[in-house]
Amino acid sequence: MRKEKIFLIACLMQLSTSLFAAEYTGTFQISKVKFDGAYSNLYFFTENGGWGSPSCPSATHAWVESTVSGQNGILSVGLAAKMAGRNVQFFGACSSHHPDYFKVTDIILE
Repeated sequence: MRKEKIFLIACLMQLSTSLFAAEYTGTFQISKVKFDGAYSNLYFFTENGGWGSPSCPSATHAWVESTVSGQNGILSVGLAAKMAGRNVQFFGACSSHHPDYFKVTDIILE
């Protein structure tokens, strides 16, 4: 019974760590925007070499999945920032499967 409790506590600790892994990227200009029509995913790129989040500093893709309910709003802000030459910052988390992808949930226009 003791081993089962330890295992359960370890699983809960791992789950809580992954739930609170959200963070901000660096603040940069968008150099390119890509929309993947096959999967309805949206990608932002910067010429900085990466978006500079603490957990995945070399992530080259700021990735907005099709399941993000505010995807169109993020696209609108991103396009406006690109056209105006303004910096943006993203909020989200590093992809657990692809270290080059930062999964975006929010965009901040500076």
